[in-house]
Amino acid sequence: MVYVKFFCPWNQWTWFGMEFDGEDIFFGYVMGHCNELGSFSLMELESVKGPFSLDIERDIYFEPQRLSECK
Repeated sequence: MVYVKFFCPWNQWTWFGMEFDGEDIFFGYVMGHCNELGSFSLMELESVKGPFSLDIERDIYFEPQRLSECK
């Protein structure tokens, strides 16, 4: 199950979080240059600044669903 979705508003990158260690590390599916399962850091996502100081955003309307429904 995927529980959270983060996205980059200035490009096509999307992170789907399936597990969280409670501190910083998510395990999930990342859609970017290559789509893959793996770990990603919440602190690292929070540190990214895009054009006009845009941030990586959490999709507040995302509802938990199976990974197969996200792809």
